Amino acid sequence: MVLVSKNFDFIIKGAESLKQSHFRQVRNVQRQHWKRRLSLHITLLTIVNLFCVCYMLPALTREHLEVVLGDRVVEQLFLVLSHVLALLRMLNTYISHICTHPVLEKCKLFGRTIYIILLHSLGLKMP
Repeated sequence: MVLVSKNFDFIIKGAESLKQSHFRQVRNVQRQHWKRRLSLHITLLTIVNLFCVCYMLPALTREHLEVVLGDRVVEQLFLVLSHVLALLRMLNTYISHICTHPVLEKCKLFGRTIYIILLHSLGLKMP
């Protein structure tokens, strides 16, 4: 009788130790998932913060640059910066106008559909 109870205690303690390692693994997986979520949230908030900072900056004038760099450099630098910014704004407007074309909308929908079909056929999850 004593031998059976000792074996029974040994089995219970073994089962508990197995459970503890399983619970440790579950906790580690939950921590990793939590760290990934925090990393994603930090990245998204950083991107939003950068956009907010860039769009809230005052307009750049020659006077701002003259104080720091001097007259000679500022004239050329301001000319280059103003032309590059104007080109980027024009390209952004042009590309956004082109992207609203009905044929491109259909191509984008077709591409997304093919992408989803490939993901499902490979057994991957949606991003």
